[in-house]
Amino acid sequence: MNQTEISYEDLEQEMLQEIKKYQYGVLATAEGEFVTARVMVFVTQGMTIYCVTPIWSRKYRQIMANSNVAIAAGNLQIEGVALLKGRPLEEENAVNALQEQIPEVCAMFGDSMQSPDTDLRIIEITPGKITSYQRQKGLKILDIVKEKAHSVDFPIENDPAYYE
Repeated sequence: MNQTEISYEDLEQEMLQEIKKYQYGVLATAEGEFVTARVMVFVTQGMTIYCVTPIWSRKYRQIMANSNVAIAAGNLQIEGVALLKGRPLEEENAVNALQEQIPEVCAMFGDSMQSPDTDLRIIEITPGKITSYQRQKGLKILDIVKEKAHSVDFPIENDPAYYE
């Protein structure tokens, strides 16, 4: 195992570009002993990730109980904290990003995106750590909380940074 510290700013820019490639990913949430995962549509503004869910969904209930979430998208693993926001009508930044990046999703939700009575809510996810699998080379890890970045060459069995 070979761990090398790399430029935080460079890896942050690389991860921003990589995140933008994926409109779909798997969102994992947990409550108590129960962990669930589902495919979601995501949009980004910088490092902030947004998605939409109804208030009656299991994921909404799970995030209320435990705001720690994970996203798998392509070769990325994103660990973060979710914040349950307001109705789409009240969350202009998120809705603008949705309309700009994936207008077909806004069309799919129809009038409920603009209704003050909708049961839809915006989920805002702030990543704490992003890990990128680099095919047969190793990993690149952006630890946003600690403001550190490093790469890990394979094999990684005993790498403390990967397993913390």
